Amino acid sequence: MISIIVITYNRSGLLAKTVRSILAQTYRKFELIVVNDGSTDDTVEILESIGDVRINHVNEGKIGNLSKLRNIGIKKASFEYIAFCDDDDLWVENKLEVQLKYTKDHKFICSNAAVIDENDKVIKENYFDLIKENFIIDKKYLLQDGNSILTSSLLVEKKILTENNILFDEIFITNYCEDYELFLRLSEHSGFLFINENLVLKRLHSSVSGGYENNLIMLNSSVSILKSYVGKESKQTDKYAIEGILGFKQLMVTVSFKLSRSRGFRELKNYLIYLSDPSVLNVFLKRKLIRKIAKTIGLRN
Repeated sequence: MISIIVITYNRSGLLAKTVRSILAQTYRKFELIVVNDGSTDDTVEILESIGDVRINHVNEGKIGNLSKLRNIGIKKASFEYIAFCDDDDLWVENKLEVQLKYTKDHKFICSNAAVIDENDKVIKENYFDLIKENFIIDKKYLLQDGNSILTSSLLVEKKILTENNILFDEIFITNYCEDYELFLRLSEHSGFLFINENLVLKRLHSSVSGGYENNLIMLNSSVSILKSYVGKESKQTDKYAIEGILGFKQLMVTVSFKLSRSRGFRELKNYLIYLSDPSVLNVFLKRKLIRKIAKTIGLRN
């Protein structure tokens, strides 16, 4: 059986769609834990009107910490597996059924997604459009290439979290890339099976925290997470993490130029300063540049 965790704040209209998509699953043996961050809209009334006994509504007042809210849900989970869904995303009706087929061989399972707008219209066929097949996302991949795991698609074996006390970081990584930081720690126990099927509908809409400024905060958070792996384990891990940092910093330059030329040049200067470190330059020349050339000429997908 599965415990499904949804955290929410003042999104009653979208939340209702999310909850109904979960309750419509072809696999029926689950509990739905809705962790309410002290919503002031009609969230409570919406959940009561749905009236499904599988819904466990938890409201401990305004917390404002995404990591802590998800951890509350994990601690209240009763069943063998835990799944997460954002309060504005939707699941296709056989999402859980498909994933459960793989649980004999995999402890962590995620998937691709279609992208929808606020009216549920598909605006992009595949969220990860460069991924073409099922594969295992391991620690090396997460360090080198960043996060390709959508929280709303994730199904995890609960005991990995509880027996190893692996929870979302409530202190340092709270509201930006807290999932990426957790996935890196989980990858030390097992890889993530990525199913290249759209089992989730990932929503993009006006109330999502977005814009270039927000993108920069998220990119900077990702850099900070990867920097914590440099000098921590092995020279090989250092190389993977540095390669990932270079990728995020390149994106920061691109995004900064979209804000203004001055921001762009300032971020470019920071990138070049980082690149001037001999160990970083060595990774750039031997790994980042070679991988880019190989991909360009078709030797690497």
